[in-house]
Parts: sequence; C-alpha cells; structure tokens
Amino acid sequence: MKATKFLFSPVLMGMLFVLFAVAMAVATFLENDYGSASAYIMVYNTWWFELILLLLAVNLVGQMIIFKLYVKEKLPVFLFHLSFVLMIIGAGITRYFGWEGTIHIREGEEQKTCFSSDRYIGYSVKDASGTLVTDHSEKYTIGSGYAKNFKKKITADGKEYELVLARILPNAMESISESPQGAPVISVLITKDMISTETVILKKGDSKTVQDISIGFESDKQTDVTITNDSSSFYISSKYDLGEMNMMGGGSVNTAAGSKIKMKQMQVITLNDIKIVPQTMTQ
Repeated sequence: MKATKFLFSPVLMGMLFVLFAVAMAVATFLENDYGSASAYIMVYNTWWFELILLLLAVNLVGQMIIFKLYVKEKLPVFLFHLSFVLMIIGAGITRYFGWEGTIHIREGEEQKTCFSSDRYIGYSVKDASGTLVTDHSEKYTIGSGYAKNFKKKITADGKEYELVLARILPNAMESISESPQGAPVISVLITKDMISTETVILKKGDSKTVQDISIGFESDKQTDVTITNDSSSFYISSKYDLGEMNMMGGGSVNTAAGSKIKMKQMQVITLNDIKIVPQTMTQ
C-alpha cells in the first residue's frame, strides 16, 4: 500500500522531473561535444531514460485519478498533468513506431527520394583481381564518444580474418596534401543555390555524380563534365555550354560545348544553374 501511495505521490513526480531534467542536460552536453549519435546512445535510447518517462506517465495518471483532478474546479491542474501524459505517449509512439528521414526539396522542384536517418556500417572484401569475395551491411549506431563492439570473422582465399572496429575519428574529412610520389588530384566545390554545397575530390580516373550532374577526372566513363590536366594546368570541358566568372573581377564569359577552360583559383564555372568552384589542384 505504501509503495502504491508513493508511486502516485507528488514527491515521486518531483524526483522524476529532476532526473528527467538532469538527463536532458547531460544529453545536451553530449550532443554538443560528441554529436547527436552519442546523445542517443548514452541517454535517449537507454532503458533507464524510458523508465523515467514511463514512471512519470504512470505517476501523473494516478494523481489525476486519486486527487480527482478531472473535476471542474481543478480543470487547469488536470490539463497541466494531461499535457505531459500526452507528450510522453506521443514520444513513445514516435520512438517505437516512427520513422525518421530527410528529404531535400528545392523551390519549384519535385523530389521522390527520402533519406533515412538510420545509420549502417558495412564492409566489402575483394581479392587480388578485384572480384568481390564477400560483403555485409547492418544497422549500427556509432558516435565519436562511444561505439558498440563490432567484430566480424571473414573468410577469404581460404584464410580467416577478424574485422575489428578499433577507433572512431570524429568529424573526419577527406583532404588533399602535396607528395612527391603522389598522383594528380583536384577538389571542386559544387553548388546549386550557394547554400547547399558539396566538395568533391577526384583522382585521375575517378567520376562522381553530384547535384544532378556527373563529373569525371580523365575517367573512362561518359560524364557531363570532364576534367583533364597536363604537366602544368587543369582544364574543364562539358558536352553543354559553360560559363566562366572571376569572383574578384565579375563579368561572365560563355564557352561553347566541348571547349576547354583553364581552371584557376577564385573562378566560378557555371553549367545551367550549377556552379563549380575549383578548390585545390595538385600535380
């Protein structure tokens, strides 16, 4: 009886609200320092955080019944308690039955593709000839401050290997550095609206599709935009007309399809409504 009385008491409600506030504060700091994935792993997706919310909902419902908060005189207090219960129920529905994703829709355009917020980890193994031996992918949440153990045994060419997730590099980014033994590499920034931008790094022979255009660096594949280089410079051409503008001087020069443009710093190359800005070019 005492346990039931305590379960529905205002004292427990206060304790649960304090625990909830502390948990949210910790999650905020984790998200700020290590990213949202770590906050979900360490707080939001834990059993104890869900237990706090469950006990809070049970406590509030019990108080509404025991103290008869549903009567007219106590209606404001009843609505206050009910609002928290409804929020917790909504959070539970989202947690167990919801699906998160992002969809990018630009003004005046249509989009049929939605990207799930679920994270996956995968690997592929190829033999010396480049033939795929095995591959695997599974849902996996990973954060810069925490990662579940990930070990997989792989058999290739009659030998058994163990793949181990050793460490995490937070905010890792691909970059270009000079090396006497290195091969030609170029990075370009591609944007459609100067808000959503993507940096593309291409080695000789690479090709990628970004912002609805394909771009290749002396690739065997047919691409909308082709980059070539000689011993001293990089050049860009396209099967479509290109525009060229200097960021400092302004003005624009149009170039016919198939013609080459020498790529320089502080230069903006336009293909319809897409802008290509050279970043780093190494020989």
